[in-house]
Amino acid sequence: MSFTQDKIVRGLNNCLSINEIADRIGIHYKTAVSHKKNIMSKFNLHSKTELYEFISCYQKKKQ
Repeated sequence: MSFTQDKIVRGLNNCLSINEIADRIGIHYKTAVSHKKNIMSKFNLHSKTELYEFISCYQKKKQ
């Protein structure tokens, strides 16, 4: 996962919206959405539920 994608995951894990994440890391909203879609595609995630389950496991492994 790229450095920016990791920041997107951390932001989502902290209950931030994509807009808030984009503002905080200094990228355009559409770029943040694209990173989120790429994360979902890379890990074969098909729903928000699967995405958030993945994020939960991913963050636990990083600790």
